[in-house]
Amino acid sequence: MGQIALGKLVLDPLAVLGGLLPMPQLAPQLLSGALLFACAPMNSVYPLFGQRFGLGDITAATLMVGTLAAFLTIGLVLWLIHHAGVFVTP
Repeated sequence: MGQIALGKLVLDPLAVLGGLLPMPQLAPQLLSGALLFACAPMNSVYPLFGQRFGLGDITAATLMVGTLAAFLTIGLVLWLIHHAGVFVTP
C-alpha cells in the first residue's frame, strides 16, 4: 500500500520533472502545472479497477493513504516552486 502511494506521489513527479527539464523552451507555468498534476493522488476510479480483480480493499486503502500524503507532496512542490525559484522566468 505504501509502496504504491510512494511511487505515485514521489516517483511520478520525479519522472515528469526528468522528462520536462531537457525542454527549456517550455513556459515555466507549463512546467509548474505539469509537476503539480504529477503530484496529485491517483484517480478515484482506482479502487473500482482493483475491485474488479479482487483487490478492492487494498486499492481503496491505497487511495486513502495517497490522498492524505498528497497534501504533503503538493505543499512541498508549491513551496519549492515559490521559495526555491524552481521554474522562475528570467
